[in-house]
Amino acid sequence: MEQNAQVARLANMLNRYTADPHYARDATHAMQFVNVAAAPGQLHADVLEADRELANAPIHITVVGGRHDPASQALHAAALRFTAGYLQVDWWDQSEGPLPNPEITYPQLKRAAAFACTQSTCSNPVYEPGAIATTVTAALYQ
Repeated sequence: MEQNAQVARLANMLNRYTADPHYARDATHAMQFVNVAAAPGQLHADVLEADRELANAPIHITVVGGRHDPASQALHAAALRFTAGYLQVDWWDQSEGPLPNPEITYPQLKRAAAFACTQSTCSNPVYEPGAIATTVTAALYQ
């Protein structure tokens, strides 16, 4: 049961990063096995976590800026340091083409910026690495 929950969580994150519907189907399929194997009234942390993740978008931080830009690198490093169990971090260098999952449209700015997005909203641009944690936390509690 726990292994299927982990497969569901992995497939869900792959779907979030790529928008490939095959991964969404894999996540749902794995959860069906979890539901069949679960005994009535029995709770497992892995199963509860998988269920929560499939029902909600992850905390999503996207850095918009060039890969060789020191400001972008600092923002990306700060985004990776944000502590969350369910976190998606993207780095969009516009010279490389669109992100694999283009569900969010980001503005073209003259300097590197990070955006913190929840299931329903995105923050204003964040230009300083030290402000990422504060901005993400504020976005979560709006």
